[in-house]
Amino acid sequence: MAKMLRRVVRPFNVLIERFRELKDTIILYLEVTRVSEIARRYFVMNSLDGALTMLGVSIGAFIGGHLDPHIVLSSGLSGAVAIGLSGVSGAFLTEYAERKRELKEMEKSIAKSLKGTVLEKSSYFAVFLSATVDALAPVLSSLLVLSPYMLATYGFLSPYTAFMASLGLTLIFIWFLGFFLGKISKENPFAYGVLMLIVGLVTAFITYRLSSHIS
Repeated sequence: MAKMLRRVVRPFNVLIERFRELKDTIILYLEVTRVSEIARRYFVMNSLDGALTMLGVSIGAFIGGHLDPHIVLSSGLSGAVAIGLSGVSGAFLTEYAERKRELKEMEKSIAKSLKGTVLEKSSYFAVFLSATVDALAPVLSSLLVLSPYMLATYGFLSPYTAFMASLGLTLIFIWFLGFFLGKISKENPFAYGVLMLIVGLVTAFITYRLSSHIS
């Protein structure tokens, strides 16, 4: 019985050990490249881009009298995918070029190849992480802002209620991004939240005026 139990448990032990090794490797790569700081910036900037873009889509549909949840969703999701693809390609190429330059300069200074070393592997990890965050941040923030319209397509919310809920979610999320920045900078997070909220309100006002003028 004990022997059978060991056979059953052994694969789980191996899996746990592999997970620990992966965790330690990721921690090492993060320490070597300090990419977590870059990833945070990408997350905030691109989350804000996604949220404000969807806010513009929502307000434009409302002012234009086309507040059909299906139309808003299709337009918004298309925009979110475009932002995500633009983000992943731009971040990948930018980070790859920068990391490659750093590696070549280090190789030149020590007169030795770094191919296959922790430095090279951590650099590729930094490129992958940056591109992933850059791609996912605007998509996820867009999905959050568009979520009320998803409910509206199933009849859980009216189009107008979905619009108001989307507007509220956008402003709350933008405030959260500012709060997050305040925490990172070790400044007053509530003040940062208010500043970011003002950015959102100004964007909403400009979008409203432009949409009204065009309509």
